[in-house]
Amino acid sequence: MIKSVCFVVWIFADGEAWLYGLAFLFWSAGSALCSGTKEALLYEHIHAVKLGRAYEKLLGRERAFTAAGVMLGSAVGGFIGHYSMELALWLSIPPLVTASFAARHLTDIRRTHPQTPIGDGIPYRQTLGNALLEFKNHADIRFITIFLALGITTLGALEEFDQLFYQVVSLPVWAYGLMIAGVNLIGVIASANAYRLAGIRSLSWLFPALSGLFLIASGFAQDQISLIPLMLAYAVIAPLQVLADAKFQKTMEGKSRATTTSTLNLFIEIAGIAFMLILGFLIEIFDVLAAYQLTGIYLCIFALWVYWRFQKGFSITFKIEK
Repeated sequence: MIKSVCFVVWIFADGEAWLYGLAFLFWSAGSALCSGTKEALLYEHIHAVKLGRAYEKLLGRERAFTAAGVMLGSAVGGFIGHYSMELALWLSIPPLVTASFAARHLTDIRRTHPQTPIGDGIPYRQTLGNALLEFKNHADIRFITIFLALGITTLGALEEFDQLFYQVVSLPVWAYGLMIAGVNLIGVIASANAYRLAGIRSLSWLFPALSGLFLIASGFAQDQISLIPLMLAYAVIAPLQVLADAKFQKTMEGKSRATTTSTLNLFIEIAGIAFMLILGFLIEIFDVLAAYQLTGIYLCIFALWVYWRFQKGFSITFKIEK
């Protein structure tokens, strides 16, 4: 509900820069208040009914539905925005309000299943302390955090610059929304089927390396053929987000699950800001295609680090129990 206020402020901003900043404040506040709760709630429900092995599959479906929503919004929103940007902003509010009312029917499974840890009466400092202990006590959690923050987040930051890439390869403006929808369609398919890859541990380093090579390839041709390796770079990374998040939830003890997940998201957001600043600097110094290729080289180097850790027994996937 708080996020919907963001669009209301934008509608009436009328070019006032401080109002646009205020709107982002509402958006950030809404994100902060629900950060970590969705993943924790899903895991606790699945764990309570003893379907823990299905977590990757259900998390993948949740991510697939999210990507499908973005895909639909991108495809339709581009045409609506071309007709009227104000109308596009107004139409962004009902989905958020609907989600807010739907959330009222979610139940806290910890209150009906005693075996699920509950944090009632625990001071915030202790909750945060429990979360930090998860990172201190579990090497796997630290590895997954680094993997997500310094690896997967790179692609998320890079995606923010895709419209510049589209301009360089002369993609028509009307096709931007369709292109974004196409990328999210890949996300839908990859996320929905990520659980099928959970037993292949080598994907931890192999897929980042492939993504890096595809990004390097995308910078060689200054025409629309470059969009193929660019989309493939996003495609091979998408399943790893689901698998890494799933292992993160399964590894932690769960005393402060939502806060621990929120702390992970904090590290990811900080890394995302840093990557976007670095990418902007690279584009300014070199050019768009070179920045994408340099990002690909970085991912290949990062994949070597993941491979080194893989040899020591670390992975963001694991062998599925029969």
